[in-house]
Amino acid sequence: MTTLLWAVPALIAAMAIAMKTLVNEYFKVNPAQFLWWMRLFNILALLPAAFFIPCPVDPLFYVFVISGGVLFAYYDVILHEQTAENGAGVVSRIMALSVGAMFILWTAITPSLALEYLGHPLRSAGILGALGGGIYFALKLRHCEISLRALRRMFPAMLLAAIGVVLGKLAMNHAQIYSGVVYYALVQSVTVFCIYMLTLKIPALSRRVHAPQPSLHSFIRDKRILAAGACSSVFWITQALLKWFAIWQVENPAYVTMIGLSGPLWILLVYKLAGRKETANIWPGLGIVACALLLVAFTSL
Repeated sequence: MTTLLWAVPALIAAMAIAMKTLVNEYFKVNPAQFLWWMRLFNILALLPAAFFIPCPVDPLFYVFVISGGVLFAYYDVILHEQTAENGAGVVSRIMALSVGAMFILWTAITPSLALEYLGHPLRSAGILGALGGGIYFALKLRHCEISLRALRRMFPAMLLAAIGVVLGKLAMNHAQIYSGVVYYALVQSVTVFCIYMLTLKIPALSRRVHAPQPSLHSFIRDKRILAAGACSSVFWITQALLKWFAIWQVENPAYVTMIGLSGPLWILLVYKLAGRKETANIWPGLGIVACALLLVAFTSL
């Protein structure tokens, strides 16, 4: 990296992600129902840009974006379900574990990075220490009933999220910066929206992912769900455009994730200002965040 200009949009994206999570915690509505609205608002907001920005021509861009969209369709439901149930703070701290998975995946598909790390023993030791520390603090979560419950439910989704981010970075490698960022957000939103629409027609799948019932009338006019979807859409579009704009500029997507790890701190700040007390044990979660920060720091030396 020759410049740190990517850090500014990454920081704003981290704030937007934190606010989107807090919106979900506040409204406490059915996750798939408000996500249906969120994705629809995303599409409506992003479509006008398609008339001014040429679309990427490399087919691999769409392969990676659509593949990631399928994963994020499931991940989003689990994430927001757990946020409504256990709180934004708990979920944001646990999600820091996905950094380790993302690091391993990205290193596996870019062997040159692994060779570079191995060539610096102290750096390698720091990376292993950070990974080990993350596992240690994750095990400490077993002493907190709230965090343990959330971790068990979110673990598969975290792995899918890590894969989804890697696919997103691969997609960015096959597009120009502005077209890649805008069409990533648009194509992913269309993909996920279509999946949620499909669940309306398959009751068994609907029940499995806690999706809307076959009739839209049960929530289409619910002002609370509509408001949750609209607010989340604003923050989702902000974080998606800025996050992928930042990721396009860096060698490893984990760099942007490092800034994104400030999310739990922003949520704790909002809790403090609102006078809300955190019921879960925050220290193991903050330990996970600290280890994730160290991991990215050692990989970016």
